[in-house]
Amino acid sequence: MPDYPWGDAIWHRRLAMAASLIPPGSRVADIGAGKRDLERYLHAGCAYWSYDKEPCDAGMERFDIETDHFCLLPVHQESQPHVVALLGVLEYLHNPVLALERMRDVAPWLVCSMRRNAPSKHPEAPPRPNTLKIADMPTALENAGWLVLDERTLWEDSAGPVERVYWCRRRETG
Repeated sequence: MPDYPWGDAIWHRRLAMAASLIPPGSRVADIGAGKRDLERYLHAGCAYWSYDKEPCDAGMERFDIETDHFCLLPVHQESQPHVVALLGVLEYLHNPVLALERMRDVAPWLVCSMRRNAPSKHPEAPPRPNTLKIADMPTALENAGWLVLDERTLWEDSAGPVERVYWCRRRETG
């Protein structure tokens, strides 16, 4: 089994790559924010709001992307976010395409990541709840109403990309 670089190092590389795509001054809603680490990588002047199924501190809102509606969360004085961040989240959702569709109503921009279903170093880890593959992400994003503007490989092995980060704009419907 290959030695996949899980852990803090790859997590922080993902955050830095994603933050480099977000314009200065953006209002960012980080869904599945974990320990709120994305905030420290954002450009100066960005507003940052964090959400997680299991909030880690009082500054984070509770939000389960699979069951809650974003519009029911407390309204922020700065108004709606410009960017939704879904980093290290889609792999754990039962229906990631539905989540991507729902995020179209939240913000006009999306930065997200997808990791190939690599073998787990932890035998007790639960199985991945969906079958979305990294190769299918551009089509899944398009079907969910997003236009992929940038796609970057975070890391790869001999079988190809293991994780990618995507920068997307909401497609206008007409």
